[in-house]
Amino acid sequence: MYRMHNCNSLRKTDIGKQVTLAGWVRVSRDHGGVIFIDLRDREGLTQVVFRPEENAEVAKEARSLGSEDVIEISGRVAARVPGTENPKLATGDIEVIPNRLQILNRADALPFPIDVEIHNEDLRMTYRYYDLRRPRLACNLRVRHRVAKATRDYLDSQGYIEVETPILSKSTPEGARDFLVPSRLAPGKFYALPQAPQQYKQLLMVAGVEKYFQIARCFRDEDLRADRQPEFTQIDIEASFVTPDDIFGVTEGMLRAIFKAARDIDIKAPFDRLTYREAINRYGSDKPDRRFGVQLVDLSNDFRSSGFKVFRGALDSGGVVKAINAKGFAGITTGQIEELTETAKLFGAKGLAFIKIENREWKSPIVKFFSDAEKAALQSKLKIEEGDLILFGADKWETACEVLGRTRLRVAEIQDLHGKAAKGQSGSDWDFLWVTDFPLIIRCEQVWRNSRGSLRRCFKWRRDRWRQHPNSRAGIAGENVRSARHPARRSTIALWPFAPRITARRAAARRHRARSRSPCYAHLRRRHDSRCDGVPEKQSWPRFDDAITGRRRSATIA
Repeated sequence: MYRMHNCNSLRKTDIGKQVTLAGWVRVSRDHGGVIFIDLRDREGLTQVVFRPEENAEVAKEARSLGSEDVIEISGRVAARVPGTENPKLATGDIEVIPNRLQILNRADALPFPIDVEIHNEDLRMTYRYYDLRRPRLACNLRVRHRVAKATRDYLDSQGYIEVETPILSKSTPEGARDFLVPSRLAPGKFYALPQAPQQYKQLLMVAGVEKYFQIARCFRDEDLRADRQPEFTQIDIEASFVTPDDIFGVTEGMLRAIFKAARDIDIKAPFDRLTYREAINRYGSDKPDRRFGVQLVDLSNDFRSSGFKVFRGALDSGGVVKAINAKGFAGITTGQIEELTETAKLFGAKGLAFIKIENREWKSPIVKFFSDAEKAALQSKLKIEEGDLILFGADKWETACEVLGRTRLRVAEIQDLHGKAAKGQSGSDWDFLWVTDFPLIIRCEQVWRNSRGSLRRCFKWRRDRWRQHPNSRAGIAGENVRSARHPARRSTIALWPFAPRITARRAAARRHRARSRSPCYAHLRRRHDSRCDGVPEKQSWPRFDDAITGRRRSATIA
């Protein structure tokens, strides 16, 4: 056997025992002929000391050892010399005096140090096997294992059954593009990798499984984002005969089990709940960061008759006036103010008004327009103190909330409020929140209502060929658009699945089939040609007009 113990298991109670260890040389030190080796494996470190007086031949061979050499040693466990104990190590009270050394494998020259953070991603991926030896990544793998195990154990205790669904399947219309896999047995036909096991879990519910879960692999051919990548894992849960509160309870219990197993943290439950509108109104985001305060305060009623034209104009046009108090941020630099202003403009504001409170004075060009009553309202609602910075948003409710929400996050980043809130890492530092009652449709500039009161929206197909036509006479869920190439021709587009009139759908299908193939179809063709060069195309791709008019005609898949 290569080893009797791992490198994190020996303690004072093992002193005097004969042991065999194996692992990687983390570091080698020569102190006047005495060779000190830190031997590392997956579990931890053990100090190995080669003394010439104990075994001169083994000590001589140990001088040739380098970092990341793989060795096996046998020897006696001894107490460390008094004063050299290392309380930071679990094995810091002992060392091993070997009488046998076997070099299992020599390491080549190392591409980078293992104990430093490497920012060259290409270099890390080239030597991925070596990169994964770094403590942070090794810890990540163990944490992921504990998360998966805790998930399975908890959901099993709640009566859920883990069912593994197929990876190769038929392409179905979903939110992103599919990854396609050519079939060898059926030339010209393709499998699709699942974006999510949506149809399979619905099938299981109809089949009477009732409680299903899966740690599912998902694949989506889309651009990288902060919270999205082409391949990812999700905990997929589906249940029958349940209410929203049942799902809330299962999810909260699962997260409590996960955090306890992975981080030994007890998180508070039940989680707080906010409606979508409350979250936007108070934090300017539908996923609010509540680790720090700085909430949005509505001042609309206080400035209803203000002499400041910007606020008054926003209110007269149906907007709002809101503000946040960045505590202790009156020392903001000119460059930071300009950065916040540009951020506000990027998200629709015309500018960013502010007030600094320095030396008991309100410093801002807009203060002269405020009455004493308005100043008193600001003082009371925002709890203004010396050193504070007040930032305003005056616009439509959606714009004002989003602008101040983005500004709030940037101010917190500059002031390092996240770091201050994260100190200690106890259960109270983790702030879980349910945001409920999300709107099905959000009103935007391109949405209007016709004389019947039905919701109309221009379907932007190609901006260079289609334009909005407000004189719509289509059905409840349809709308007329006019072709730039043929201005006299109108086409009724029914927005499936909200199209009650089958005649509108059929008319849309006929007109779209009469035109050239749509850009959507052309894109699929280009993607197919680029991935399957040389393979004759026999696949029946879904047509653009079928997607619009609600006929679910998918590609022919092996």
